[in-house]
Amino acid sequence: ISILSNIGAFYRSTGKFDDAENYLNKALSLNNKDFTVLVNLANVKRDKSQNKESIQLYEQAYNLNKNNETLLINLAGAYQINAQSELSKKILKEINEKYPQNTKADHMYSSIHNYEERDLHRDQMIQKLSSQNLSQENISNLCFAIAKSYSDIKNYADSSKFFIKANNANNNLLKNYDFKAEENIFEIIKNKFNNYKFKDLIQNSEPELIFILGLPRSGTTLTHQIVSSHSKVFGAGELAILNNIFNSKLTNANFLDTFFDEKSTTNMKNLSNQIMGMFKQFDNKIILDKAPLNFRWIGIIKVLFPNCKIIHCQREPMDVCFSNFKNTFTSKSISFCYNLNKLGNYYNLYSDLMNFWREMFGNEIYDLSYEKLINNQEGETKKLLSYCELEWR
Repeated sequence: ISILSNIGAFYRSTGKFDDAENYLNKALSLNNKDFTVLVNLANVKRDKSQNKESIQLYEQAYNLNKNNETLLINLAGAYQINAQSELSKKILKEINEKYPQNTKADHMYSSIHNYEERDLHRDQMIQKLSSQNLSQENISNLCFAIAKSYSDIKNYADSSKFFIKANNANNNLLKNYDFKAEENIFEIIKNKFNNYKFKDLIQNSEPELIFILGLPRSGTTLTHQIVSSHSKVFGAGELAILNNIFNSKLTNANFLDTFFDEKSTTNMKNLSNQIMGMFKQFDNKIILDKAPLNFRWIGIIKVLFPNCKIIHCQREPMDVCFSNFKNTFTSKSISFCYNLNKLGNYYNLYSDLMNFWREMFGNEIYDLSYEKLINNQEGETKKLLSYCELEWR
């Protein structure tokens, strides 16, 4: 059982979820009450956006061991993803009682709790913040949560103070972050694609892939909820597939030279098939990926998947930048958000690159205004589905 579980965990770490699931199910067939196997399989189901199945497995593991800190956090997170806020709150309160040093639970709780003027949880967090020898991660978690609590009661002076402390703590955690490397990627992309001719790549037919992209906090989650509700679409959430592949490849400036070489058509096809296989392990429906920073790879995406649909979520610049500054992210790709200068510069890089892609692809990219969507959801949804070649139901 241990061997099968470890093989499953290994395959999960390499993104081969079907193989992971296969080995973990074999282990579960030998003992359907093995705590580690249940948790590992639940993690795979969560990675595949099969949230109900992941919750069932986490709950089975919880019934075997109610004192595993990692399981409790995962279960609370799964409840949040599935919009079961009260169940998530219950587990997070349990964590706070058993493991009061777990500030991640405080931060998660703050995201689903509406604070009042006098609020016990805010008092508890401020008390924790006064403790000695707190790590920068704990300071970040507590300050973001406290800041949100003050925002809820419109105390913007104290809210701002704690947002700044939270972002400073994150910057201390990310001292090795190289913004110049970000700028370099944008420069490489524009230089290499500037003279590339997309001959016979654009086709109009029902897509296999739909990409929702833009800056974080620009409405990608709401758009994902709307499009994934269509019966032909599987909402896979925020996938790291393209980022993991191209972020590393583009540090080598020669990658795109090879990519554009006409002799490399076979290599392009092989790469396309490889990536498509990674997407299709989630479902045989149209796969919807909402990783925001995929906007950097639009040119590569249109070469590899000419039938795909690209939805670019836009939001008023100050709103989207401030929303990023008010949030913390698990992905290190979004490290630019914790410094106002870097955040402003990144917005300019993003805006410039999107203008570049628009000149190249025109209406092949669908610009969706967050403000228009929330003010006229039905009308904007009909236009959005029409672009995606999906019928309105």
